Amino acid sequence: PAPFIYVNLMNFRFMTFKSKSQYKTILVSKVANSLSLQINEVAEGEKLKSTAFQFAKFNIKQPGLVHLSSALENNGYAVLQDLEYQSGSSHLGEGPFQSLVQLARYLKVNQTERIILVGHTDDVGSLLENINLSKKRATAVVDRLVKRYGIKAERLSSHGVGYLNPIARNNTKKGRELNRRVEVVLGKSE
Repeated sequence: PAPFIYVNLMNFRFMTFKSKSQYKTILVSKVANSLSLQINEVAEGEKLKSTAFQFAKFNIKQPGLVHLSSALENNGYAVLQDLEYQSGSSHLGEGPFQSLVQLARYLKVNQTERIILVGHTDDVGSLLENINLSKKRATAVVDRLVKRYGIKAERLSSHGVGYLNPIARNNTKKGRELNRRVEVVLGKSE
């Protein structure tokens, strides 16, 4: 069956153990400041037993420049976690947002890097509306990097995927807020 937790495809681990005719799988996924754990057990002739836990609001420090640059260099992407969007809006709050300050510093140090900003939404509204909205959110970040931080526009591009890649459930206010985000992805260097 499908897992009882949302799995962040960019940040999950699982392990399966076998003992005679019994199997146990442990799945762990981290989404923003939530950690989800699912344990499945199955044995021949028995029904699947499954338990899911979600631990939320544990204390994670906002990523500093070192963490942002490490995420970009090690993973090729990072979530700009502190950006603020209201549901249905592409208006980026005034900030200052530490993730954009750190991203601008990273781009000034790494002059040949090009990045792609990918917008995401919650699932309120149609897919087409959300793809357009997510593109506008990513474009708002591009505009902010160009106008406020002096990053050259030709080093930046923006795309939107709507609600197709959630990192949290959309059935709660907090989950929808987490899904309204922009990620930065390293592109091809000059």
